[in-house]
Formats: sequence, structure tokens, C-alpha cells
Amino acid sequence: MDEDQALTGLAVIFDDPDDSDLQTIPVTSDEANVTVEVLSGHTSGSVYGLVPAGDWNGTALITVTVVDNVTGAIPDTETYTLTVNPVNDEPVLTDIGAQSTDEDMDLTGLPVVFTDPDADAHTITVVSSEANVSMANLSGHVSGSTYELVATGNWNGTAQITVRVTEDGTGALSDFETYTLTVNAVNDAPVITEVGDQNVDENNAHRGIPVIFTDAEPTDMHSITVTSDEASIIVANLNGNVSGSTYTLVPATNWNGTAQITVTVTEVGSGGLSDMEVYTLTVNNINDDPTALELSNNIVEERVALGTVVGQFTTTDIDVDDIHLYTFILDGGVNDVDNDAFIIDGDTLKTNIELDFEVQSSYSILVQSDDGAGGT
Repeated sequence: MDEDQALTGLAVIFDDPDDSDLQTIPVTSDEANVTVEVLSGHTSGSVYGLVPAGDWNGTALITVTVVDNVTGAIPDTETYTLTVNPVNDEPVLTDIGAQSTDEDMDLTGLPVVFTDPDADAHTITVVSSEANVSMANLSGHVSGSTYELVATGNWNGTAQITVRVTEDGTGALSDFETYTLTVNAVNDAPVITEVGDQNVDENNAHRGIPVIFTDAEPTDMHSITVTSDEASIIVANLNGNVSGSTYTLVPATNWNGTAQITVTVTEVGSGGLSDMEVYTLTVNNINDDPTALELSNNIVEERVALGTVVGQFTTTDIDVDDIHLYTFILDGGVNDVDNDAFIIDGDTLKTNIELDFEVQSSYSILVQSDDGAGGT
């Protein structure tokens, strides 16, 4: 007989010349995994059954005895071999049940637990009905092996997951379970596209700087804020609160240096989730021309010695660290006609001829202040 089957209706046939005798028919098995069902009677033709334990196979000795209920009677006994043939059994999955996780969270360490009374090797497969859910990191093909379910970023919904265990034995028997995976919707924060460090020249505004961002929930409303840690930088002309809105950074006049600019995009409602970026604005130092040139004195006595100091030149320049060079320049005889009557020593104007009031009482010279950086 085959494993997991029962033998029924086994008849005990015997003869007894003493028709009036009563008999007892015990049936026994030497194997605990084989149970003898209750005999239907104690007369010839009575039947019994043999029931092996589930998944057991092997041999058992079955002994059938007929005993007269008469003192001194000699029993008759037969012993035969029962063979239970092995039959391949399918694996049996332990119930998994529905699973759930939040959006953007992988479901890890999901076990595949199964039993198989045969010493078969197995193959585990996990398949999703939803393209946005994939299986990863299956750790093996034995009971207790684990796998992960990975949903596409920002996706939510349900998927049918089919877990199947297939044995490598005869017939490739298998067991499977299909369960529902629910990925719960979770509000996502907006994500700012990197702005990166910016620079602009002194006395210029940096205009049209865009704020680019994405949000997995397209119906969310947003608020954009732009701030500077430097009082000399003003944020102006923010023209909206949607991706692509622009703003302007306006440095104070003649200011240069660096400032940290913070751009924040915040959801309106839904927990007020936000994203921010801090970048550096560099305002480049641009040389400013001198704005005024003065001589400390413009009166000198006549007939003083050559080289007498007339006065010192001073220059007004917003770039206070500039060092200025003073030189005579020409303009075609309009203001430069008396340049040769004087010399410049550093920032000092000195006489270069003997001055005589009766000959000439006033002199016209043209002097330039050069800051050494292209400004005059």
C-alpha cells in the first residue's frame, strides 16, 4: 500500500469443525506507526483495517490469531508483512497573512516558513502583481529564509504577493499563498533642486535667481522664504510660491564680502514639511574711482627757494585701502600750462622755479590721482 492510505475490509477466513465454538480474533502490529482498526466481529469473514500514521512508510509485521474460547484450545496464527510505500509529499506553507508598510519604507525580514516530511530540496519564488513593488534579498530556499519587499519611491497602494515553495522531488509539488501588501500613503516633504554658491560684482543686484523644487503630492501648496545672514544683503522681488519662482539679491552700495543665503520651501498644511538649502553669495570687490582730489594749500610767497612746499594732495576714495600716485597730466594747454613750474614729491607739491608776483601772480596746473587699480 502507499503512504497516507488505509487498508480496509481485510477479511479473516477460518474453518472450525466444532461449529458451536466461539472464537476471539486478535490482530496486532509490531510497528507503533500502524494502527489496527476494530475488528467487525469474531466469526470467519470478519474484517479489520490497517491505518499507517501520516507520512510514515516502511514495513510492519501484522499477526492475526484465531482462538477458540474453549479451555485447552490451540490457537491458529498467521503473521504477514505489511509494506507501506513512500509517496512524495508536497511542502506546506505556514500562513503569512496580509502585510502593510508606509510609503518609502521597505518591508524587510519577511520569513517563508514551510514543512515537508520528505528530505527534498526546495525553490522559493516571490512574485508581485504590481510593477511598483519588487522582491529583493531572498536569503535562501529553506524554511525560515527571508525576503524584502521594496516599493518604488513615493508609490502607495496595494499589491498581490504570491509566495510559492516548489520541491525538487517527483512531480515538482508545490504550495503557495497569495496575500495583500498595503503601502500606506505618507505625506512627502518638498525637495529643493540645489542652488549652489552664487557671486555678483559690487554695486550690482543678482536678479532672477530661481527656486526649483518638486513635491510627490502635486496638489500641495507651498510657501517660499529667502533670508540673508548679512544685513548688507536685501532679498527683493520674490515673485511667487511655486517651483520656478524667482527672487533678487541686492547688496548695499559699495559693500563686498560673503553672505549665507537660506532658501526654504514649506508645505502649507499637512504637517508643514519643508526643505531648505543654505548657499554662499559672494559679492566681488570692484575698484571704485577716486571721487575728489584736493591740495591743502594754494598760496605761496614770491621769491621762495626752489623746492619750497606748497601743500599736500589728498584723495577721497571709497576704497580706503587704496594708495594713490599723484602726477601731472596734460590737456592741450587748457589747465596744464604751468605744470613745469612745480614738482610733485610723493603727495607733496613743491616749487620748481623762482616765483615772481610782478611777472605772474597765479598758476594753473593739472594733477591726476591714480589709485593703482585703474581708478583715477
